[in-house]
Amino acid sequence: ATNLYACWKKIEEVVFSAETPILLKDLYAQLSAPPYGMLDGIMPIVLTAFYVLNRKEVTLYQEGSFLPDPQDAHFELLVRRPDLFSIAGAKITGMRKKIVERLAGGLNTELAVSDIVRYLYKMLGSLSKYAKTTNSVSEKTGKFRQAFEDAKSPEKLLFADLPKVFGMMPITEA
Repeated sequence: ATNLYACWKKIEEVVFSAETPILLKDLYAQLSAPPYGMLDGIMPIVLTAFYVLNRKEVTLYQEGSFLPDPQDAHFELLVRRPDLFSIAGAKITGMRKKIVERLAGGLNTELAVSDIVRYLYKMLGSLSKYAKTTNSVSEKTGKFRQAFEDAKSPEKLLFADLPKVFGMMPITEA
């Protein structure tokens, strides 16, 4: 028999401790191995529940691309092709929580990293082509635009890349 609580705790541990998004096939391999022994058919159900309950702190990726708003079709594909997906998480506590609260309030978004980053991308997307591409901007503005172009995950963008642009250290939970 599978101990679902132990499996859930393992998912939390793996997702929230990984520096980069973890491939679902790698996570599933850990969950199917002893001492967890989770069956293949249960994994997508548990993972979907984990995502839904932690959606403010967890993000999904399909073939390396961030899914800002996963739809039913994504989860249906995830069941058949978990090798196409990865997952990442960032606990929003301490200083990170204060920053998320401040940005969400200022931008009028949900208290979620993905919602804040989605809004910032939308703001950048609304700029004119000239504003997006001109080199007649300050070095800091150029680095700011580049951070969005190079972003690998919303968590890394908000808590590491953007602070670096402004000469700050990455923002940790502490």
